[in-house]
Amino acid sequence: MTNIPNSQSLLNQTNLLFGLVVQPFTEVPPYEQEIPKVDAKEGILRCERCSSYINMKYQITYSGMNKLVAICNICKKENEININTQGVKTEYLNNDFSHSDEMNFPTVDFIAPENFNQGAKEFKPHYIFMIDISKAAYEIGFPSYILNSIQGNVDNFHNAEGTFVNICFYDQKYIYFFYFEKGEIKLSIVTDISDPFCPISIDKLFVNITQQRGEFEKLLEKVNGFLADKYANLANEEQSTPRNLYQTTITGAAIKAGIDALKPNGGRVMIFTPNPCQNGFGCCIPREKINNKENERIKELFYLPQHELFTPIAEEANLNRTVVDQFVFMNNNYDLATMGQISNLTGGHVFYYPYSLEQNAMNSNYEKMHYDITRIISRPNYYDVKFMIRFTLGLDCSEILGSFNKFLGEAFQLGGCDPDFSYFYNLRMNENFKNDQKIDFQIVCLYNDNFGQRYLRIFNSTYNMTEDIAKIFSTCDVDAMTKAMIMKEITLAHRSDFVTIRKNLEDRIINSFKFYRVKEKSSTPPGQLILPVSVRYLPLYINTLIKRGIFSKNVGKFQQNQLEYTMLKLLRYPLENIIKYLYPKFYRIDNVETASINDIGVGTLNETYNIITKPWLLSLSKDNIDFDCSYLIDDGEFINIFIFDENKPEFYMNLFGVESWQDAVQSEITTLNEENTSELNTRILNIVNQLRGENGGIFQPIRLFLFDQNGVYKNELAGLLFEDKIGEEVNYSDYLCFYHAEIQKRIS
Repeated sequence: MTNIPNSQSLLNQTNLLFGLVVQPFTEVPPYEQEIPKVDAKEGILRCERCSSYINMKYQITYSGMNKLVAICNICKKENEININTQGVKTEYLNNDFSHSDEMNFPTVDFIAPENFNQGAKEFKPHYIFMIDISKAAYEIGFPSYILNSIQGNVDNFHNAEGTFVNICFYDQKYIYFFYFEKGEIKLSIVTDISDPFCPISIDKLFVNITQQRGEFEKLLEKVNGFLADKYANLANEEQSTPRNLYQTTITGAAIKAGIDALKPNGGRVMIFTPNPCQNGFGCCIPREKINNKENERIKELFYLPQHELFTPIAEEANLNRTVVDQFVFMNNNYDLATMGQISNLTGGHVFYYPYSLEQNAMNSNYEKMHYDITRIISRPNYYDVKFMIRFTLGLDCSEILGSFNKFLGEAFQLGGCDPDFSYFYNLRMNENFKNDQKIDFQIVCLYNDNFGQRYLRIFNSTYNMTEDIAKIFSTCDVDAMTKAMIMKEITLAHRSDFVTIRKNLEDRIINSFKFYRVKEKSSTPPGQLILPVSVRYLPLYINTLIKRGIFSKNVGKFQQNQLEYTMLKLLRYPLENIIKYLYPKFYRIDNVETASINDIGVGTLNETYNIITKPWLLSLSKDNIDFDCSYLIDDGEFINIFIFDENKPEFYMNLFGVESWQDAVQSEITTLNEENTSELNTRILNIVNQLRGENGGIFQPIRLFLFDQNGVYKNELAGLLFEDKIGEEVNYSDYLCFYHAEIQKRIS
């Protein structure tokens, strides 16, 4: 909200949340100015009372005693300043701020003063790739695909000149460390999987990806040779274990050993596995055994981690500037609720590629994983990250919510973050404010970048306090409010049930709209609820959320990991990605050659705004589907293209080079051909690239479906038509009627 209720009592009545959704390292769009960097090696001027840093809202003036003071915008203290005050610049004394970026921009990066680096070790980005090479993994080509992806990304590492890399293997019994000694690559095998460690020093283990390219190529050759030798006789063995009968491995032990390997410096442990961890450190028993126990409490807390062994390991990793990323490939038995803790608590990612019977599912998952790897290593990453929030007196931070679940207080620390990382400050008021009073916030982030430089990133923002109900509701940011509400409720998942959480979400909206209706009743007819545009999408987002499965009445039909991964995405992903995930974008694309918007061809460049013109958005309902058309649905993870069988013959020829829908089906076409230069194909690919760019650069593979007239009821399409009835969940119109009826009931 940009207009905030001026008392906690009024805020409680609105049933809205008051807080800040923060994505501290989001990449700056091309049309915005880069965050200014301010040299602060000599210190930064700070308030003596609240310790806030000087910013554009500070007032530098003379006090009643004719002394030069800097008035803090957070606590209003008058800080006496002179040429000898630490961090004071000549510009402050002369009231000339033209060359002081911190006095002109709300967000700046201070190059951290020397005292912020005392005792801190020099940081250089290190990546250790730990790959599951069990027999089950080898049979699906998993290790080879990861190695090929790493090799293909050699030139993509952010700050490659300063980056160090190592590749390790593990299976169901051992961890294999490859290291360098006297120009030779040697192997060290760790057999202790209950208390694993790294037996090799960091200087022998890692090579610089640029300056030691030859050694890195030797390492790739060595690990590929080791893999080939290990399974040289596999073809002569009896039929191997079927894919659906998984093999257990020691992923928990590999994580612990990887963290130990990075201890002297810090960096990223990147874990890759298609198997559950049911051996060694941090192992889990199969969930079906837990769910068959008679203990109803265990059944109820479906997402409760099996143990807390990763909590102290995460604390150690955070202190050592280490992040853990996990890539879990097509295995529904991997215990994300337990194993995911280490990534969540260190600021890392959990990528889950669900098992699917869809044609070409493995290839699309491999493609997506390759781009997820590329996304991590090719962009800036930030390490040894410490966050602190300060705000106007009279406010409190009740909790900080994110993929790490919850922190209390006003500060927290993570091993690292990437540009997609986001979290939420939930705030409350402990005193009443005047109408139209301004309140200020300052968020401080201390971090190392990929070049080893230490920075203080300072965010400053100001908001208005009001008792005007219309202002409060009409200036509410529905996207941020939705994410905040979801984060608030999902953090209860490990100690509550989803029926209760769903009811909490719906009750919050119902009571909020009821309050607005009662307060604004004089301006609307008795039977109507007229809402500001800013909040009227809340029911739509919640309706589509429950159809995603996490709060659905059909929750039993979903795999546990699918639901756990949904929770992780909702907690961690940036705002724009969450909203697209909640309500995908739906377009008709068979007519793009002739369609235009404001006289600009669909799929062509709008030169005024330097964007591709997209088709008109459609609502997500089968009412918008005709069988002689084709459609695109962007759900934030995939670009889904649905082609029906009654399109004109020239459509199939222009897009696929075949004469009919049947020919396309028989050719088993699964994606668009980027070398096809037809007008139709070119415009559709332009739209796809524009959508990918709007998704924060997250790569979305194309999934192409060829349907006959019954295809509208297929799971892939029907599962995305969120305005329709899905399973036991009502369509959006009926869901709105439910809200309206509940509001009327509570008013009466």
